[in-house]
Amino acid sequence: EKRLDEDVFFTGTVFQIVNEDGNILELLIDTKEDNGLIYVEYTRPPESGRILEGDLVDIYGKFVELKTYQTLVTNKTVPKIDAVYLDMLTD
Repeated sequence: EKRLDEDVFFTGTVFQIVNEDGNILELLIDTKEDNGLIYVEYTRPPESGRILEGDLVDIYGKFVELKTYQTLVTNKTVPKIDAVYLDMLTD
C-alpha cells in the first residue's frame, strides 16, 4: 500500500489521455497489476516525443492523492501520481 508523498515507480500502458495542455499531460495508465489504473500528471520536456494511447511507459514520481474521475457509467477513484520522469518503452 502506497502512502502520500512516497516515491513510486510503475510500468504500464497509456489507457487514456485525459487532458493535454501544451506540455502538461494527464494520463490514465493501466499497470496490469492489482492496483489497476493510476492517474498520472506529467510535464514533458519540450523536445520529447508525443505520447499516445497504447504506449508502454515507465513512470517515476510521487503518490500525491486519490483522484476521482467520471466514466460514462460511474465515478472511479484511483491513485494520482505526479510524475517526475516518464520513459517511453519499445515493445
